[in-house]
Amino acid sequence: MERRRNDLHALNMDTLEWSDSIPTTGNVPEGRTWHSLSAASDKHLFLYGGFNNDEEALGDAYILDTLTMIWFQLQVPSVQSSPMTRMWHTACSTSSPGEVLLFGGCATSVLSAEPEHIDNILIFRFTPQPLNWLCADTVVKCYSTLHKQLKMLPKNLLMSLFLHRRLQAIGKV
Repeated sequence: MERRRNDLHALNMDTLEWSDSIPTTGNVPEGRTWHSLSAASDKHLFLYGGFNNDEEALGDAYILDTLTMIWFQLQVPSVQSSPMTRMWHTACSTSSPGEVLLFGGCATSVLSAEPEHIDNILIFRFTPQPLNWLCADTVVKCYSTLHKQLKMLPKNLLMSLFLHRRLQAIGKV
C-alpha cells in the first residue's frame, strides 16, 4: 500500500511544471490525502483535515509561513454542533482578508460502511473581522429598530446589508 506523504511541491504557473519537494521545518503535519490547502494571506497557507496513514479522518489545522517555510499547528476550537474532523471538503479564501471558508466533506472515513457526510460551513479568521462586517452584524441584529433609517445609507452599503441579512437568515453568517 502506498503511504500518504507530507511533502510539499509548487506548480510553476508559467511552465505548468511541478517543483521537486520543497523543504519545510517546524511542526510539520503528518502525511495525508483528501485535505485542503488554501491561502490565508499573501504569505500564509492554511492546511485543514484530511485522511492519514491510519485511515482516520483528521480535524487538525496548520499554517505554513511561505517566507520562512515553517509550519505552525493551530488549536482548533471544539464545536459540538459541527464535526471538526473533515476530509473531501472544499475550502477557499474569501474576499475578507485572512478568512478561509470550509464547506462539506466527510467527518468519518469514506472507506467505512456508512461515512458521515457534512453539509455545513466552517469559517476560520486569521485577522480581525472588517469593521464594515461588524457594523452590518449590528444593523441586522437591530433591524426592527433601525429599518426606517436604512434608506439614508449609500446604495452600495445598503445592498451589502441586504445580502448580509439574507445570508444570516439562512444561517450562513
